[in-house]
Amino acid sequence: MKKLFYILMLCLSLPAFAQSAFRPDADTLKKLELSLPGWTRAESRSVSLKGAPVEFSRAWRIVFTREIAVRKDAKTNRRAKGMILVYLLPRKAQILSEKNAAAMLKFFNWESAPNDLEQYEMYLGTGRGYLWYAKSDIGRLNFLKDTLKLSGGEDMMRKMADALNEEDYQLYSARVAVEYFRGKGDAAVPYLLRAVQEWEEEHAKEPAAAPLPHLFALKLAGGDKARAALMKFAYSKKRPVAEAAIGRLLTEPCDAPDKFYLTVMRLPAFTEEALNVFRRKKKGKEILEELRKLSQRPRSLQQYSLVLAALREFGQGKSVPEYDSANHIMFQVMRKGDTPDTPQFVTFEDTTLVSEGAMEAAERRRIADFTKQLLTSRDRETAIVAALSLATYTPPSKHISDAYVKRVRRIGCELLRKMPVDERQRIFQLLDKNLTETRDRASLRRVAKEIGVRL
Repeated sequence: MKKLFYILMLCLSLPAFAQSAFRPDADTLKKLELSLPGWTRAESRSVSLKGAPVEFSRAWRIVFTREIAVRKDAKTNRRAKGMILVYLLPRKAQILSEKNAAAMLKFFNWESAPNDLEQYEMYLGTGRGYLWYAKSDIGRLNFLKDTLKLSGGEDMMRKMADALNEEDYQLYSARVAVEYFRGKGDAAVPYLLRAVQEWEEEHAKEPAAAPLPHLFALKLAGGDKARAALMKFAYSKKRPVAEAAIGRLLTEPCDAPDKFYLTVMRLPAFTEEALNVFRRKKKGKEILEELRKLSQRPRSLQQYSLVLAALREFGQGKSVPEYDSANHIMFQVMRKGDTPDTPQFVTFEDTTLVSEGAMEAAERRRIADFTKQLLTSRDRETAIVAALSLATYTPPSKHISDAYVKRVRRIGCELLRKMPVDERQRIFQLLDKNLTETRDRASLRRVAKEIGVRL
């Protein structure tokens, strides 16, 4: 009887003994270490899991560290230990199903050092006879899962969709998530739309915000459902959202219907990109009628200029030398100091010692051929628009000198005064009637007053 009692006690202690003896094979541990170059294995030991089922009361814990700069810390760029935590459990499918494996996350100690990147605790799946759990940034978790060829695990697509809403250092998590969705197709769309909804709830009081990472992810995902979702966002009542979605649909591959790009072409901010879509598709001739209509109701000076050039390109196979002449004029009248990298055309040692008259005379000689081309052009409409672009010139940068701006505008106004009155009057009235851009309207009226055109 006493012997039977000892046998029974021995049998009861076997599971605990077997569990305490659990240790991953050396090859698995080495493969994990090699997959993390630049990281040092600081810890590799068996640990007890308090509260876990008796069959999983012990796990193998591996900690990797390296020095990082924690920028969000109170002390700028404080050096700290970056950490990757990994836990391994023996795979016992008959005891712990794949469905419930993620529930084991709560039994591990996930305490780690500060980090600028959002850290995720995740059940990565099974491989090499183990269940894998880890804590790190979302990019490294996905890398580990792929490198170790793990199967199953938590839904990585859902985790990545959540990461789109993170705002960690340089939006690292969101950028990693965007790239993850490349080529994922229709399967990604429900995840992305759910993430957008969560983003909208969080940013409800920020009317100027747009879910840019989510829209990029939809574009990279590809597929009919992703394209349909982007088009829906393009018609959003929130302007920043609509413009961001339109921008994505204007990048390759431009697979929205042609009707959509025709609509977008009417928006001054997107006219040039929409025209480029039709250039790439070699469908310029098919939109000539739309271009003619748009040329009669331009909403900005740039849009008018672009549409006139497209009409000649698609309809006649011609370029617009008048625009080239205007660009040459702007380039040739630059002086040293007009911009940070201005070419020095005048040959004097010190331009500050040369009279304004001498410099202007030199400039006039350099631009003579281009001004003549504009004044003698048979295409009066584009010549006037080219001169008007000079007269209304507004620099894109504050680093361009006021003297240069005045010089270009003066040349433009001089050219406009010498151009055919009737055609000039028609164009000014057309623009005054249709321009919706406030700055363009103000510039047009300033030039009209200066050269004596009635509006």
